Amino acid sequence: MQDTLIAESGDYSGIIELFRDGKAEHNDATLSALLGEDYRIKVEYLIGIGFLERVGSNYKIPQLYRSGLRVRQGKAFSVNDGQDEEDDED
Repeated sequence: MQDTLIAESGDYSGIIELFRDGKAEHNDATLSALLGEDYRIKVEYLIGIGFLERVGSNYKIPQLYRSGLRVRQGKAFSVNDGQDEEDDED
């Protein structure tokens, strides 16, 4: 985690740290709250480096990075929020 993803992400390393101790699956609302108003630009970068992946209309942190950031399996949003009902399983 530290030697590859964080070291290679430069200015975005602080953004990756925002996910620490959180949940693995996010939607636009949780990413906007976490990353701020220009979250879409940040999300595209995080997808590009492999830290986030699209799953339907949601996003997941791959299993590879979860233990390094103490990210727990599950959704950071309520299924009742009208978002995709993707499985929590990985």
